[in-house]
Amino acid sequence: MLVLKNITIQTLKGRTLLHDCSFSLNKNDRLAIIGEEGNGKSTLCKLIVGVEDIRKNFIVSGTVVSDHQRLGYLPQTL
Repeated sequence: MLVLKNITIQTLKGRTLLHDCSFSLNKNDRLAIIGEEGNGKSTLCKLIVGVEDIRKNFIVSGTVVSDHQRLGYLPQTL
């Protein structure tokens, strides 16, 4: 199960990438995140799966509840 509640992500310069994003996914659900370049898609994915601590480069507020062992992330480039 994955739950995001009221996620807001901003750059350290104050640019808002996501504002008050909330959703939940159940077992076997799939999610596609699409949008223009530079709008926070990869940052959101990294936050969800915990592949790196994005809090070093971004201001993040809200709650993420996930089982990282059961999530996959396929970046656009390897």
